[in-house]
Amino acid sequence: MKRYALPLFCVFSWLGCSGSQPGPGAGDDKLKTESAFCTEWAKAACNDGVVEACNGTRAGCLGTQKSACQLLVPPGYSSDEAEGCLDAVRDAYDDARLDAEELDIVLKLGGACKALVDGGRGEGQSCTSSFECDGVNGFECVVKAGEAGGTCQMPLVVGGGQRCSAEEAVCEADFYCNGTNCVVRAAADEACTSDDVCEAALRCDATEGVCVPRIANAMACTSGDECASGVCIGTTNKVCASNVVLTVESSLCDALR
Repeated sequence: MKRYALPLFCVFSWLGCSGSQPGPGAGDDKLKTESAFCTEWAKAACNDGVVEACNGTRAGCLGTQKSACQLLVPPGYSSDEAEGCLDAVRDAYDDARLDAEELDIVLKLGGACKALVDGGRGEGQSCTSSFECDGVNGFECVVKAGEAGGTCQMPLVVGGGQRCSAEEAVCEADFYCNGTNCVVRAAADEACTSDDVCEAALRCDATEGVCVPRIANAMACTSGDECASGVCIGTTNKVCASNVVLTVESSLCDALR
């Protein structure tokens, strides 16, 4: 039974937003449409430091960032938590450099932006992304370790040694669900099937099938998941870094000028 207790820039794979239609429960607030929200998103991103770092103009930045936002926000926008998301976007771009957490916000609608969307699916319905779920009312896509998909649930955090077989159960930090109980994450050189199985500072080497250290800054990488910092930058010769510093050469600047 569906229960409601109270819903990169992902331009690569996300559907565009529904334009000027108000989100559910939007009322008369100034952010009731996705278009209005994306206008404010652009203002939050395009501060003087960002414009200067990207060697652009404020007008140009406002235009490209609004378009980027409209591609980023999937159908089901709601203004209920929009202000908190905009504050997070403003903070992320404040110093013209973004760490992994900030990149997650502005490229994947993570953090304070995850409750922007009601994807239409409620409790128990299948999902591969939380944006398919009613995030406005607190539902997220709960995926068990090693699984490709999960179900929309209100996550219930359980401690080490406790049962996690319930669909809504999520193990606390330093533990993962083995299908029955929350067990301690694997240490270096121990067997693994996915990153979720390994300690936070480790990743699962798919070739060897064991947990190995994440890559240090300045070392070669192919994705942020491999890096201890969570950030992998560059074009042909990518390396791990603490953050992305906005410069004329940065790919992020393409949507900021």
